[in-house]
Parts: sequence; structure tokens; C-alpha cells
Amino acid sequence: MNYDALLESFFQSELQNRLEFPEELENVYSAIVSILREEYPQIDTESYNLDDESSQSVAAQFYRLFPAHFYKAYYALLCNERERFSNGKGTCLLHWPTITVVDIGCGSGAVSVALLSMLLRFQKFLIQSGYSVSAVDVKVIGMDPNRNALILYRGIVDSFSSVVLLNLIRVSAVVVIGEFPGIDTDLLLQSYQPLHRNYVLIALSNVIRPLVYLYKKGTSRYKELIGQRLRNEPSAEPAFGMPEARDIQKFLDEWKLDQLGVLGIATNYRGKDV
Repeated sequence: MNYDALLESFFQSELQNRLEFPEELENVYSAIVSILREEYPQIDTESYNLDDESSQSVAAQFYRLFPAHFYKAYYALLCNERERFSNGKGTCLLHWPTITVVDIGCGSGAVSVALLSMLLRFQKFLIQSGYSVSAVDVKVIGMDPNRNALILYRGIVDSFSSVVLLNLIRVSAVVVIGEFPGIDTDLLLQSYQPLHRNYVLIALSNVIRPLVYLYKKGTSRYKELIGQRLRNEPSAEPAFGMPEARDIQKFLDEWKLDQLGVLGIATNYRGKDV
């Protein structure tokens, strides 16, 4: 089987099968949930608002919503890879020796873990198909304003990373406490570098509703007007998404990337109780 046929076979297998955690992730997730239940037994019964940043609320969100967010992220990543492959553009994550993902609004890590799960399944698929596998170096940068969410992010990503290492997936993970867009993006770009400049993926998790809120109350608009003055640019009424687009452009310019992918993932539950 040639490489193109092998990739297509993998895509078909994954898209036809029922989405579920890899066994390795199921074990990690269950262990973390057991620890959270011991510390916060009420997460099984009490409701929390998703805008509540307390450790108990973050624990409840992880317990109740992480699986759904994981499946959504995994499916989006898989479909994005297949679409590129089907359009003759090649893959940008699978079968690459180095991968960098900036997970903005990372929460407890559903997108980053979904990426690692896709790589794990592909490595195992290659082995089952009689192919040898090469090491893959992955850098995940999780960015979120919620410290409690980042503690969980670090816990599950680090635990899962030690497991996927058995399949030659070597993960380096860092967390950044900060908001997007704004000065925190500049600090991220100055503090870290991608593993390779060929391609970087930016994942935007659940940022649409907060961005709409900021735009409607004027915060986003005022930041952009101030930025125009600081950059000695003519004053112009900012359009929705302009500050965010400007920050995304910075990744291309300051990291001198050949390609930049942007994957937006949102949920209908945002702003509701869980």
C-alpha cells in the first residue's frame, strides 16, 4: 500500500468508527476524575457557570464537558487533515517530524490532547499496517487566563505525554497565563519559538462568544484605537475581529512562518450552567 492509500485508509477508519478515547487517554482521564471527585465530591451534583473560574467549577467542567470538547476537537482536526490531503495540499500534522500547536483558550486541554490522540492513533495504525514509525516531536503551548484551568491542562497533558512517548511521540508542553488578543500574545511570541517554521497551528477554543462580548461593550474597539495611535496609523473605526486578526498575523511575521493554520472550535454550552 502506498503512502496516499495508507493515509486515506486511516481517515476512513477513523471517520467511520465511533469516536471514543484511546485506551491510554481513558486511563489518564479516569485517574484525574477520581482525584477531583475526592477533592470536590459535589461536582457530581452541583451546577457551575462556565464563567466561574474557581477550582471547583473548573473541576466540574472537566468532569462533565471534557469528553464532548475532546470529540469535537478530534473530529475537527481529523477533517482538516483529510480536507488538505484530498485537495492535494498534503497533511500538515500527520507524518511530520515536528509539530507546534498554540492552544489559545486551552482550558483543561481538550484540543491539545485531541491532537496527541490523533498522532497516537496514526502511529499505532502504521504499526498495525506493517510500517515502521519515526519519532515525532510535538510542542504544545496552552494559553488561558484561568490559572485553575491551566493546572488541569498541565496535569492531563503531562500524564498523557508520558504514555504517548511509548509510541515515539515526544511532547514538550508549556502554559501561558494570559488573554487573547493583547500584550500577552506579544509576551508569548517573545518567550517561545516553534519547533519548525514550516507550519504552526493555532487553535482558538471558545473565544468567539467572549470576543463578541468585548466588541459589543467597546473594550476591543478601544484597544484597537489606542493601538492605531501608538503605531502612528490613521485613525479608523475598527471592524469586528481586527485586533484578533492582527495578533494572528503576528505569529506569521514574528516567528517567520511559511504556513499558519487557524482552527476555531466553539461550543453551545458557553455561558450556561453545567
